[in-house]
Amino acid sequence: MSSRRFGFRDADFSIDEDDSIFGPRRLYNRTDEEIEEMIERVMTRMHELKRIFERAKGKKERSAAMEAARNWKALEGVNQALRWCLAEVGVAHPLY
Repeated sequence: MSSRRFGFRDADFSIDEDDSIFGPRRLYNRTDEEIEEMIERVMTRMHELKRIFERAKGKKERSAAMEAARNWKALEGVNQALRWCLAEVGVAHPLY
């Protein structure tokens, strides 16, 4: 059994002098095209994770299936948040 350490990869929890209690400064300079490209990348990764999940489930590799399902669910939230940012019709607020 591997001694895998759980944590936030590439997460930076430091607070700079420029940050306020209200969060970081935002530039709001992403174009709709950039956000749509992000959605495409998320959807591609979700399809990959679904294949990984199905393969792992078929081979009875429970931990791999659970990891794929967990990552798929996280990307589902990312997808909804990005679509909400574009004000797509029928997309509910991602936090509720």
